[in-house]
Amino acid sequence: SAVTVTPLDTTTVTQATAKFNVYLNAPSVVGTYVVKLTPTGGTNAAAVTVSIVVSAITIQAPNAANSEVWLSVSDTMVASNEYGSWVQGSVGARYSGLFVNGGAGYAAGGLVVGNLSDAKTIAVLTAGTLIGSGAWRIKGADSTTAATRSPVTFTISGPAKFAFQTDASSPYSTQYQNTSVTESKLGTVGTDPYDPTNQEGSFFLYSTGSGGVVKVTATMGGVEIGTRSFSIIGSATGYVFGTPTKTVVGVTETMSVAVTGTDAYATTTGAASVYAFSSDTSVATVKRQQL
Repeated sequence: SAVTVTPLDTTTVTQATAKFNVYLNAPSVVGTYVVKLTPTGGTNAAAVTVSIVVSAITIQAPNAANSEVWLSVSDTMVASNEYGSWVQGSVGARYSGLFVNGGAGYAAGGLVVGNLSDAKTIAVLTAGTLIGSGAWRIKGADSTTAATRSPVTFTISGPAKFAFQTDASSPYSTQYQNTSVTESKLGTVGTDPYDPTNQEGSFFLYSTGSGGVVKVTATMGGVEIGTRSFSIIGSATGYVFGTPTKTVVGVTETMSVAVTGTDAYATTTGAASVYAFSSDTSVATVKRQQL
């Protein structure tokens, strides 16, 4: 296109200068665009070229080392005084108390920082009882810059049901067990909320009335951002007897043996108490004691 510059007084003005702002209208192809401005007429008329560089937008993928998943579970979960309980938001949302009780609260909630397993154990509770919640936050390799947000996929296994944070007045959305589920919709009642502008979120876990090992793994964009696990343990119903260091113990001698309890769900309940007795008190006596 051409632009004509005409002086207001053609008898006294013999030359003119002009300034132009050059723009590209939303280019979709990366590269260097060159625009040439060629004036005509006049002794000082020289062509000028302008280069405009269009670069790709830098997008950070989620980084496993910098992203975080926390978990707080308890067999005495009570709203307002447990870190894993839900908190009522100002707009009707219910979210994990981990976001409110941050900092020192994470340790108090029985958490292990980073992408490590949580060795916490709780007792078997009535089915449907809230036993805890989790919180996640994504970061890229540059932890000061937001990572690309895509739907989070959660894989849940073991005797607990999983529910997303919801914007409803209920603390749970749809409940899932022993499956994988991905955020799918903007938060509405009974759905699995996905907010592409949010770099963090939370979820809830509740009892199925059974015991065993519960594991929750969160992935985003094919990157595992964290895994958490814990055990739900019932009362001991059996014991596994280890190999004694001695089968016959003489006077003044010692022996040791490991005995581990298991519950009805074959979950280890921990070390059991073991006591020793003399087989023949006419020969020797053993003080009743825990080994």
